[in-house]
This record gives sequence, C-alpha cells and structure tokens, in this order.
Amino acid sequence: GVRGGTGITNFWTRAPFGQAQNDIFGPSAWYQLGLVTNPHGSFGLGQQGTFPFFGLPSDSSDAIGSYRAPNALMQDNFRSKTGIELRMSRALWEGATMELNWKSDVEFNRNQTLQTDSIGQVNGLRNVVLTTTYNRTFLSFAGVPLLTNNSLESVKTRFEAERTKIETDSVLQKDPVRRNERLLEALTDSFQDGLEAFAFLPRDLRQILPRVNWAFRWDNLEKLPFLQGIVRRASIEHAYKSTYQSSERRTDFGTVRDGAQVDVSFQPFIRLNAQFDEKAFDGLMTASLGYNTRNSFKVGGASPTTVARETSNEFTMNWSYSRRGFKLPTFLGLTFENDIEFAFIALYRHSLTSTVDLLNFTSETGNRLDGKTTIQVEPSVRYTISKQVTARFFIRYEANLTEGAASPGSSTTQVGVDLRLSLSGGRGFGF
Repeated sequence: GVRGGTGITNFWTRAPFGQAQNDIFGPSAWYQLGLVTNPHGSFGLGQQGTFPFFGLPSDSSDAIGSYRAPNALMQDNFRSKTGIELRMSRALWEGATMELNWKSDVEFNRNQTLQTDSIGQVNGLRNVVLTTTYNRTFLSFAGVPLLTNNSLESVKTRFEAERTKIETDSVLQKDPVRRNERLLEALTDSFQDGLEAFAFLPRDLRQILPRVNWAFRWDNLEKLPFLQGIVRRASIEHAYKSTYQSSERRTDFGTVRDGAQVDVSFQPFIRLNAQFDEKAFDGLMTASLGYNTRNSFKVGGASPTTVARETSNEFTMNWSYSRRGFKLPTFLGLTFENDIEFAFIALYRHSLTSTVDLLNFTSETGNRLDGKTTIQVEPSVRYTISKQVTARFFIRYEANLTEGAASPGSSTTQVGVDLRLSLSGGRGFGF
C-alpha cells in the first residue's frame, strides 16, 4: 500500500544529501531503516521543552490523516528488535579461565488494519495490537538445594501480599477489567522478583538489563601434588545459563500480560575429565564424570495462577582403558602382538513435569503430572591379535521408565559379539 516507486531514490540519492523525501519515489529512507512505522514518514532532530531538550520528532504515526494507496484496506505489520550482548574472558590463574556473558533483547510488534479513501488518506484504524517481548540473561538459583531464597514459595508470598492490596482497593472493585489486569501484573512481577537473585535495581530497569551468566574451566589439574605421577592431563568444567522471557499485549481493551518463563540450567554443573599416566597403569586410561541439572518455570496461559515446572537431572560417566602391543606366546610357540580395550558408558537422566498452584501452595514440586527416567549402561571389551583378528563383546542395557502415564515404560538388554578376521591380500570378512 505504499505510494510511488521502490524507494531507491529516496534512500541513495536524497537522504545522503539532506534532501526532503518525496512520496513519488516510494517509501522514505527512514522507513527503510526501520526508524518510523509509516512508509512515508519523516525523521529528524528537534527541540523539546523537557530533558534532554532534544528529541527525534517524526510524522511516522499511522493515525488518521497519513497517506497511503487510495481506496485500500491493508494490513500493517511492523517489527523492531533491539539487542545487546557482552562477552568477557580472562585467566584467573594458570590453567583456569572464566567466561562471562550478558545478553538482552527487546522485540516490538505492531499489527493493525488501515483503510484509506479515494485520495489515499487513512480514515480508519482497526484491530490495533501492540506486542512487546523481553528476553534476557537471568540470575537465579531456583531449584538448587540450600539456596531457598529463589523459590516458588517466595513467589507465592509476594503474590499474596499484592493480591490482598488489589482486592481491597475500592476503585478497582468498581472496575473488574482493570482489577484482573492488575492481578496478572502482580503475578508476573512476583514471579520475576521471587525467582531473581540479588534483585536490587528497580523492576522496570531489570526488565531490560541482562544479568551475568558464566562458564569456568580449569586445565592443568595434573600439576597438583597429589595427582602427579598418576594423571597426565586433567580438567574440570562448570557452566551456568539462565534466561527470563516475558511478553505483553496492548489493545483497545487495555494491556494484558501473556506470561513469563524462567530457565535455570547448570550444563554442566560439574564435569571432570582425566587422562591417566600410561606408565602408572601400563596402558592408556581416560575417564569423564559429569552432572547436569535444569529447571524451567512458566506462568500464564489458561490457568494464570498456576506455575508449570519442569526439572531434569542427568549423570554421565565414560571410562576406557587400552593396552597395545603386549606379547603373549601361544601353545604352538608363536608370539603375537595383542591389543585390548575396555570401555564403560553409563547415563542416568530423570525428568519431571509438575504444576504448582500459588493459591493452594503445598510444596515446591506441586502436583506431579508425569516423569521419565532413562538409564543406559554399556560395558564392552575389544581384543585384537596381530591386527588380524578382532573380537568385541558388549552388553547394552536401556530402560525408559515413566511416572504418571498409562504406559509403565520399557527396558531392553542386548548382548553381542563382533568378530572380524583379516586375511592376506587385504581382504577380510566379519560376522
């Protein structure tokens, strides 16, 4: 529904030299840059009566009186996104590094229907919906044992206090629509305040300012006195990531909070990696142990006073030992070079989905909806004789156990042997 041409002339010929934008050349350069919402709006620096005394006035409003294509009924969808991301990495001591990061995004959407008359003047606006979404890095220890300040019980306490004030307000009692809006605002505000750690700044400022997330890694652990001569290389890892997301809609009927979500994860909470000294164990041995945890909280939707919670805890273990080139005589008097390798892989993961009613709060876990436990264990051994005969034996156990579902889950056990023979000429066969 724009007027004129493609806008190339306005963007490349008129705007760089300070010339006024002309509708006959199409949309203005300021619209193409996303600075105004009206395709033919202008943009400039002007004075204003309050601090900071300078502003960016424009006639970019899509209100009655702006011009578009004549005799049209069109849909306008305007979207803008502003983001900031900071990263920092530094060495703490020899072999240890810390990475810090902050990130925040604010997205704005304006959807509306315009109607123009015979000369292209906008004479009607319909179905105007403004949506704002906030997404930022968060700092919370919700779901972590011994750190109970960030908890759903704290959210419940804050919400109850605000709900009492709203329901006893005589003005809001006469306006049930506004009262419900205030209750939703109180719920999302309590949700943010109750789960955020060290929330000293005002809430409106915290809505857009990111909080720190981090990752820590310490190499060269083998230099510690009690590991020397045993471990050739070792490291430890830890990483924290948390996000907060919320959105709100503004219509002709008022402002509605669509809800909010908090994700808190330690992935890994801790992971140990080690490669042991070959001389100490007559072979190469490696091991890795890790623990991950994640908690997700979501408020809003069909039941606004209910918090949906998802938790996941995972333990992993990988171990291997190999010895190569050792010789064993046979009963025929022949000597072969032998390789042997042992491996062990284990995984345990437990996830749980539950709902917590803030009006009838019983516990942090609330009412369990369903849960799932995954167990995987696989020991194996591989033996090679003079690179001609390779045999591998393994046992693999997998179990998927469910809670609160019609199916109780299942488990599978596999036992297998792989045997491969290599003959002269490079040809081989296996089974």
